[in-house]
Amino acid sequence: MKYYWPMLAGERDPRSITYSLRVDRYAEGRWPDGRWSPTYDMLYMADSPSGLYDARAREELPKLTAVLRPNIKELPDIIGEFSFNIAAPPPLVTHRLRALMEELEPQCCEYLPAPEIWDVTFNREVDRSDYQFAHVIKQLDGWNHELSDIRKFTRRNGTVGFGLNGIGTVNPAAVAGHHLWRDCFTHHVLCSEEFKARVEAASITNFHFEPMHVNS
Repeated sequence: MKYYWPMLAGERDPRSITYSLRVDRYAEGRWPDGRWSPTYDMLYMADSPSGLYDARAREELPKLTAVLRPNIKELPDIIGEFSFNIAAPPPLVTHRLRALMEELEPQCCEYLPAPEIWDVTFNREVDRSDYQFAHVIKQLDGWNHELSDIRKFTRRNGTVGFGLNGIGTVNPAAVAGHHLWRDCFTHHVLCSEEFKARVEAASITNFHFEPMHVNS
């Protein structure tokens, strides 16, 4: 079995796109003082054993505006990416991508309503009804720790985190039968060969699958 890191397609697909969050479509520059911010207010939620967003994040994220700068009008099935930075805003996914994920890995994500989606390039509001935030909460200890360079670090507030240096080595015995999960140490989102095959067969756009090492 092979395993992959589902990354942003980038230059491999003209539809590849990220987004930034603002308080509204017209906001520029610095985040307003006193306003809830995903950058700061979600920073240490990775330490939660459940991996779930707290109530404030679930309330505030859909109130913001996702600002896009696409190269072409056709938008992909996933806007943004599954980041290993737990404080980064989660990607926006279409219903058909959500259905595929739920079929292969039920309850692997928590989903939140999409915010306003504003396209700067084409000066349009994108129909948000087909998108939702998708935050991967299924956590597995899936790395082979002896063959992966996992480094421990201490944050400014004294909490401890773990980072991966280079390409990790997956322990297949630890992730057997799973298709999409977040590593409980490094927070990377990884997937199975079947997930990759299903995404490609359905022509789901904006994914690049980086192969991981697998211990024999």
